[in-house]
Amino acid sequence: MDADTPAGLRARLRRRPIPERTSEVLRDLVEGGETDRITFREVLTELRHRAFGFTLLIFALPCCLPMPPGLPTVCGIALVIIALNLIAARQRLWLPSAIADKSVTRADLKRMVDRVAPYLERLEKGMPA
Repeated sequence: MDADTPAGLRARLRRRPIPERTSEVLRDLVEGGETDRITFREVLTELRHRAFGFTLLIFALPCCLPMPPGLPTVCGIALVIIALNLIAARQRLWLPSAIADKSVTRADLKRMVDRVAPYLERLEKGMPA
């Protein structure tokens, strides 16, 4: 850190807790909660600052894999919306209600998280906290 950095900022950076891993956040999300369904908006809220990278990955994967016509276009539109959020330097990711209010059963999400978590944990081990 530079010597001219305000002391208050240095103190805040020292107090900052180590961020949870995305895999931990997703596991807590599927195990907790009282409703049977969970919306994409709830997932994004729990992910907080990780929401940008997570949604970029979720919407980019169908564009890389062979998919039926139309699906990559829909995902591409979502990627443009995410990019506009980044350009606008938004603190929180905003998505239209048509995307954010889609829901999935908690059991289905748990099954997906259980399958993806080992790969995600391997990726997280290679990245700094």
